[in-house]
Amino acid sequence: MDNQTTNNATGNMNVVQAGRIDGPVVIGITPALPADLFADLADLRLLLKRARAGGDVDEATCAAAEQELDAVTESLPPSTDQRRTTALMSLKRLRGLLMDVAELVAKVTAIIVAVRGMS
Repeated sequence: MDNQTTNNATGNMNVVQAGRIDGPVVIGITPALPADLFADLADLRLLLKRARAGGDVDEATCAAAEQELDAVTESLPPSTDQRRTTALMSLKRLRGLLMDVAELVAKVTAIIVAVRGMS
């Protein structure tokens, strides 16, 4: 058996060659935080209203989602660990409420990542 490895990556390729990796591996740059989480939340509210109008989200789910959005908005900016935890818990509940609408879940997930990245 030949143990030779060849790497043909060119340009700006991020490549890892490893026989065994134990633990997390991060390649590339950390994604930038959104300039304004309040704007992202406003966009999410608009998408939620559109989903409700289109019948993708029922009235009870929409009302519960709006309550979670209010809780997130009140917790921002996450200047303390408690505020960040409150925002993240509300966002996780929101994601669960909206799990049937992929576009909304993707938006909530992006906001969760942004809040987690804030200190």
